[in-house]
Amino acid sequence: MKIKVFVIAVLGLFASAFLSGCGVVSINSMADATSQVTDENIEGRWVSEDGKFYAEIKRSNDLDAKVDDSNIGAHFINPGKKDYELTIENQDEGEGPDSKIGVFNLKLLKADGLLFAEIIPKTKDLKFGGKDISVFYYNQLLPFYNTLLVKDVSSQKIKLAFIEYQKAKEYIPDSGTPYVMKEKSPEYLFLTGSSEELRDFYVKAAEKSDLWNTETFKKESIEIACYDPRAVAIAYANSEMFNSFLKDKRSEHEKADAAGKTKVADAIEEQMNELQKKFHTMAFSGEPADMILEKVSGRVDKILAKSGADRLVSKWDSNLETAEMKDLTGQLASIFNPSDKTLKSIQQGTKNPPIE
Repeated sequence: MKIKVFVIAVLGLFASAFLSGCGVVSINSMADATSQVTDENIEGRWVSEDGKFYAEIKRSNDLDAKVDDSNIGAHFINPGKKDYELTIENQDEGEGPDSKIGVFNLKLLKADGLLFAEIIPKTKDLKFGGKDISVFYYNQLLPFYNTLLVKDVSSQKIKLAFIEYQKAKEYIPDSGTPYVMKEKSPEYLFLTGSSEELRDFYVKAAEKSDLWNTETFKKESIEIACYDPRAVAIAYANSEMFNSFLKDKRSEHEKADAAGKTKVADAIEEQMNELQKKFHTMAFSGEPADMILEKVSGRVDKILAKSGADRLVSKWDSNLETAEMKDLTGQLASIFNPSDKTLKSIQQGTKNPPIE
């Protein structure tokens, strides 16, 4: 089944650097002591070698990041003209903090012939573009700078390295750079030096190959199609498939009620109430209709294969440019054999943008 929403905006590349729950971060940016550059090769969608993280890197938009009011000097920044936007999403199955996204600002910085990627969270909110920000990224990275060494970047591959925390604990105290250590979990080494001191530290550290862990990512070349979840929700809600489901649920409820199984009957009622709420968000707000399409995954995969697309996303995903994508709304709605009356309802229900 390929209907899981494809990763949106940019930071899958750096996830593994932070999943250990400890790291090396700095309070200040080293941008003022380096040259900021751009590289069109870094733009695009990427996937880690293990396939767990997808990413897309794109030039930053004009959305201003929020300023942090902490007393430690760290702050959010307003994206500059040469900045990139990054978003990470872990594609592992199941729930948990890594099933959500992290949104970051990235600067490519050159110093002494070396290329670094400096990132900082772009938003202080737990929502971005209608998607949930992972509490993991919110707590672990907010609001400090994380610096990675870009070892190689081409149109099809990028190699990024991050300082391994345990090795850094041995190296940094003798490096001469100002720092503060936080030993309670999650453990962190906070570099507190100026831009110049940070530049000197990272340039010298780059010579110590054993300090760094390297991750390689390849360019993801896929065809993405879109659809309007409202049409799918309306088609399903008026289908024989859904009517059969409702009939079974009513029967279960009646039997439980007749047998005096109050808790079972209440659980069914609660389930149906939650289902109704989900249907409303799909039918009126354009939330992805994955839970419906999963019921007919085989048919969906055939439609995708015939269209030449690899993945399917909601056309209302604000983090994706869907205007030029193939629109499979009609084919997907037809799975549920909509009547003429239902087709008119779909036409009426989708003629305007979704309700916020």
